[in-house]
Amino acid sequence: MIFEKGEAHYPVEITHKVNGFLISYEDIVFDDIQLEEITNLKSVLERVRKVAAELEVVPSEFIIEFKYDCAGAFCAVDKNHALLLSLPITITGKQIVIDDRGIDEDYLLYHELMHAKEVLDGRFPSGGQFGPEDYVEALVGRLNDFANEGKLEAMGKPHKSRELSIENVYDCIQEDGEFGAIPRDIACMITREVLAQWCDKLWGMELNETEAHRIIIEFLTRANLRGEVSRARDKSRHGA
Repeated sequence: MIFEKGEAHYPVEITHKVNGFLISYEDIVFDDIQLEEITNLKSVLERVRKVAAELEVVPSEFIIEFKYDCAGAFCAVDKNHALLLSLPITITGKQIVIDDRGIDEDYLLYHELMHAKEVLDGRFPSGGQFGPEDYVEALVGRLNDFANEGKLEAMGKPHKSRELSIENVYDCIQEDGEFGAIPRDIACMITREVLAQWCDKLWGMELNETEAHRIIIEFLTRANLRGEVSRARDKSRHGA
């Protein structure tokens, strides 16, 4: 199965089908532990099912990719509304352990499935967080984290605090600046103070792609980056 996002393609090898989920799992990555040997697999899948139901995430197919813990998590939805949840895990004592991010054992599930919800609700285009991104698209994703964490808070679900969200987004943007995903001069302009303003504005908002692009264009205009404003406007017109 291939998930597409612009020119990026993400292949997923389906190895198992368990309780209605399509599973991608390579035992060689996990010291040759077979999926059938994992004692809490069904309970982990039920946790995923429960979170998806609470968020009203109903894909046409639900694929879970279990991968080694050093990799990042992401969620993608294709044009047919199939959902891919890519989860970094460790296996301890033949049990799956999902990083709780110091918040809650199900935090990562809520955080990632909120990204699926925004696509299935029609607020953002099909796609996911993989492959090379235009920096405007990368910033849209950062803005959306503020909206989603605020919505999770309003629902009484595991979430990051505003302070932690600002710090995490700041670190990500500065890292993106270091590695070229965001132009370095733009990353330097996005201070914690700027992020705090965005966070206050977007916290819990039903953000869509158009509004996210408008906020970025407004910021670039104030910074007098005319070439980047044109680029962002073109991105907004044509979609991610």
